[in-house]
Amino acid sequence: MHDIRIFREQMDLLRDGLARRGKLESLAPVLERAETLERLRRATIQAVEERKAARNAMTQEVARLKRAGEEAGPLVEQSRALGAGIARLDDERAEAEAGLQAILYEIPNLTLPDVPAGGEEANAVLRSWGECRPPDGVRPHWEVGEALGILDLPRGAKIAGSGFVALRGAGARGTGGAPPPCAAPEPSVLARRVLLRERRRQ
Repeated sequence: MHDIRIFREQMDLLRDGLARRGKLESLAPVLERAETLERLRRATIQAVEERKAARNAMTQEVARLKRAGEEAGPLVEQSRALGAGIARLDDERAEAEAGLQAILYEIPNLTLPDVPAGGEEANAVLRSWGECRPPDGVRPHWEVGEALGILDLPRGAKIAGSGFVALRGAGARGTGGAPPPCAAPEPSVLARRVLLRERRRQ
């Protein structure tokens, strides 16, 4: 996920990256809202700092008046009003930051400049080796995984975006990395054996 500072410091880079991925038009309203929220966030931060400085000055003046035996009630009320305003602005800042964090989840990763512009169809083959197997009669691994109940492509796309996959069952318990401390290795081995048997049938 991107850093929230990208909305303040790298909007041109972000727009260029989204344009290269063909996502700029669909995400343009999202970026506009992000810019609005970022301006609001910075404005509330500045307003809070100014009000805190004014409240500190009032606090010192109230202390001086009390030491001199003079009436400080009006200043105390003004200080309380400033405190209420600071609390309200803090809530606005927190709401703006929450909105920005939510938008960050919608922004895809940016490609490097040397990556061809466009979607998967624009990918270039940099190198290859060996002979490709004929595609007839060979099921792709994601179909085999879904048939075995160890891959969930729709859920992976819903959670993390296109191109990601969620692991289920034996796939989640033991494949793709070291098993948790209390997990036995059998599910991983079993899943691999079933996959191999499935491939031999094809």
